[in-house]
Amino acid sequence: MPIRESKIINDLLHFKCNKCDDWKSMEEYYLNRQSKHGISSWCKKCMKKENEARYMKPKSAPDYTKEPVDNFFKNLGYDLKEDIHEQFKEKMFEKYGVNLL
Repeated sequence: MPIRESKIINDLLHFKCNKCDDWKSMEEYYLNRQSKHGISSWCKKCMKKENEARYMKPKSAPDYTKEPVDNFFKNLGYDLKEDIHEQFKEKMFEKYGVNLL
């Protein structure tokens, strides 16, 4: 495991950011208990830029025009030239004996 670069500047301990290579004080890093020094290897600015690039990408809207409604009813056996509601009522009566209003 490589040794993390650190030095004292103005009586404060500073670490080098592994992303931007700037020397920054501990307050400019997020806490990370899993690391040796208890802070993240990237500074807060670099982490913010990375997270914005990763999570703030615009998501494309789903395309609902791939299968139009007409094809849906055709696949169910409806004739599109006639009233679909009437055809549905007839199918319900034939299949289940239910008379819909």
